[in-house]
Amino acid sequence: MQRSTESVPREMNVSSLYIYVLAFFSGMCIMAVELCASRLMAPFFGTSTFVWTNIIGVIMIALSAGYVLGEGSLIGNRDSTSF
Repeated sequence: MQRSTESVPREMNVSSLYIYVLAFFSGMCIMAVELCASRLMAPFFGTSTFVWTNIIGVIMIALSAGYVLGEGSLIGNRDSTSF
């Protein structure tokens, strides 16, 4: 029985490793922004669950909008064979 080449995982090259490292560190930076935002808002609004929910919600909406806008500009530059 022959295995198809589609099910064999690709080797991790330098560019995909760079993307994973970049995503990891950008996630750390976004968590730092969330913590700083909560510290800045605490004297005025407190540190309740509603404040945390709004901070996380606003940041996730901003991330989603950035992902949608960024994907739209990148999708024209990508060929159908690459990820």
